[in-house]
Amino acid sequence: MKQLSTLAGVVASVFAFTSLSTTAVVAQEAQTASAVVSPAKKTLADVEYRLPSTIAPTFQRIHLNIDPDNPTYSGKTNIDVTVKTPTKKVGFYQQDLTVTSARLVSGSSSFPLNVTIGEYDINWGESQDEIAPGKYTLEITFEGKVNTSSDGMYLSRFEETNYIFTQFEDMHARKAFPSFDEPNFKIPYQMTISSPEHQEIVGNTPVEKVTVENGIKP
Repeated sequence: MKQLSTLAGVVASVFAFTSLSTTAVVAQEAQTASAVVSPAKKTLADVEYRLPSTIAPTFQRIHLNIDPDNPTYSGKTNIDVTVKTPTKKVGFYQQDLTVTSARLVSGSSSFPLNVTIGEYDINWGESQDEIAPGKYTLEITFEGKVNTSSDGMYLSRFEETNYIFTQFEDMHARKAFPSFDEPNFKIPYQMTISSPEHQEIVGNTPVEKVTVENGIKP
């Protein structure tokens, strides 16, 4: 009972101190309220949480260099796109990857893109020159880390052997490679995987071909 009374006293003291501090802060804020200007808040219209419809993908090629015994990997993706209106900015999704280069190509024309990370996993590639409407290929090289959680491209271990699995639903493909990862951008794609020769690659789509070069299956 004595311990209970002591504990109650401590709680009461803390509560009283907290209430006193709160009162002091409120009083101070009331005195300085006339001099404080609240920063402008972003509205929903100010936030770019979807990719613009002015650039539409039509086909994507993905090449990943993977070794289950290596915690990192590299890759390149080429995305065929149609630019509908003049622009200097190209958006795409990626999460937890490092984009090492990006450019928009059409024939002999090439537009290097300076990539910055925006909100909601959207990356923005900006060109110094205006990009005219037409058909282009968005070329992106990147590096990533194999996840330890069960999403994106992740590592699993069984009987001293490392395996790499993928879980791309519902928005986890962007953790493995850059893409236009939105429901309204459903496009066909082609996946190429380079791995050590002794590794077996299994997918849920038919394999077009398997080749071996210098101990690597590209």
